[in-house]
Amino acid sequence: MQRFLPSLLTLLIVLLAAAPAWAQPCTTNWTNAAGGDWNDAANWSGGAVPGPADDACVTLAGTYTVAHTSGAAIDVNSFTFGAATGTQTLDTSQGIVIASASTVSANGVVEWSAGFLSGATLTAEGEVVLDGVNFNTRGVDGVASVLRTEGTVTWEREEFTLRNGALWQHVGVLTAPVETSSAQLRRDGTGGELFDNSGTIRAETNTLFLRTDSRHDDATLTADAGATLSFDLGTHTFAGTTTGAPEGEVLVDAAIEAEAGAVWSLADEGMQWQEGFLTAGTLTNEGLVVLNGVNFNSRGVSGAATAFVNAGTVRWEQEEFTLSDAATWTNTGVLTAPVETSSAQLRRDGTGGELFDNSGTIRAETNTLFLRTDARHDDATLTADAGATLSFDLG
Repeated sequence: MQRFLPSLLTLLIVLLAAAPAWAQPCTTNWTNAAGGDWNDAANWSGGAVPGPADDACVTLAGTYTVAHTSGAAIDVNSFTFGAATGTQTLDTSQGIVIASASTVSANGVVEWSAGFLSGATLTAEGEVVLDGVNFNTRGVDGVASVLRTEGTVTWEREEFTLRNGALWQHVGVLTAPVETSSAQLRRDGTGGELFDNSGTIRAETNTLFLRTDSRHDDATLTADAGATLSFDLGTHTFAGTTTGAPEGEVLVDAAIEAEAGAVWSLADEGMQWQEGFLTAGTLTNEGLVVLNGVNFNSRGVSGAATAFVNAGTVRWEQEEFTLSDAATWTNTGVLTAPVETSSAQLRRDGTGGELFDNSGTIRAETNTLFLRTDARHDDATLTADAGATLSFDLG
């Protein structure tokens, strides 16, 4: 038996060394099963409010609320929030400072009305509720500061701000039953702020604006009837296959980029591309893209290595689409043009080499669609409904 002891000790040391960094021991524990104030020392096992050297744990079973709506910010080495049974709610508006990775478990709920998270990574496996009235007073602050949402985010009101290089990683489900006219994810800082989404975003009511750089990898984007999800400011990067079946509006109104193999595959009302240029990569549409909105030379594809490929359906309702600086549009699918104004046009504006390469179908349904760039048509179908015109006008 003794000859096995060194091996067992070695194995134990290896397992301990491999333990995740977030597995912090508890130096102080919440003791009030009826709930209470975070900043009340009587609610903690050590008889003192947790401080920067503490690993605070709120893991007492039961259903209760820990209020953090006045006084100082939560400032601890780490905290673990949520028990194995019941529902534990943290009602916070004063800010959270952590030095080490921290966790809100699946039974934990964070009602977050104001205050910034800073210092390290907070992983939320349960629900995060964004409520309260605020303006640039809630979010994540600092280049080492990360919010990772693996459960549900319910966005009810106002703003959430990424500051000074902060990161929000979202892999769960974000629903936006916005109670005011709009809510927004915004940036305010030194640069590098990013919303990195590989989960689901669903606008349920009113408008949710994404006004920071974002990345969407195999994400689901959707909006209920009457609601809008708007990519409004920043640069928005797409990777993998973006899916969704919006009955409302999912709008592109800003710069976009595509990583290798990026695909849009949205059904129903599709992806509505109102403004903004695709400035990097190849983006393939396998669903529906709607070209609408009022614009002048503010929507299209830009750059010699940049391409839009339509293998699905493009419905052209309004205004211009521009190919600039040797960009290309390859159409192997169906382009319909129920143009709502007197005309719409595909135009070029650049250094030369811009090309519309068509081996699919183009159908002018109403008014006039002008093709005013170099074009190539290989085994293509070209047609126009009664009263409509498809015009090869320039190039």
